[in-house]
Amino acid sequence: SAVFNPNPLFNASNFIPGDEKTAGITIGNGSDVSQNAYIEAVNTSNVGDLASQMKLEIYDGQTQIYNNNFGTFLNAGPVPLSSIGAGGSKIYDLKITFLKNAGDSYQGKTLKFDICVGFSGGNQHCTNEVVVSPENNSGSGSSGGGGSSGGSHLLIFNERNETPVPETTS
Repeated sequence: SAVFNPNPLFNASNFIPGDEKTAGITIGNGSDVSQNAYIEAVNTSNVGDLASQMKLEIYDGQTQIYNNNFGTFLNAGPVPLSSIGAGGSKIYDLKITFLKNAGDSYQGKTLKFDICVGFSGGNQHCTNEVVVSPENNSGSGSSGGGGSSGGSHLLIFNERNETPVPETTS
């Protein structure tokens, strides 16, 4: 299961360079075995390359598990989060920062995407990319390709394309 807080995750009417937005995703593991969770951006639209002027950080509690340019995240494929115990859940905090030096040339640009969360190891996955385990993560937080893993997934659709920040609704 996945619960987004707030829902939509990111929504701002005037997101300017230097601003930050935070949101959380609670992922529940309803199975009887521990599962490795992942997150992925799908169905992306990055008009004017707005995502290149943003940074995404993902935290598991106080531990930062991803820190990269938002444009990199949009193209990364599945990004490993962490293991969630049988019947358990975890809250992942996401923070998007609009880089201070972005300048005025990004006014009126838009960015939209859908979020897919899942568990590695199954027959289904968000895209044709596959998830590598967190221990195979190169440190950048992004991963994809290789192997035969995948996962059950939840796709969130119907985003609005009104503001220059990513947002998702269910």
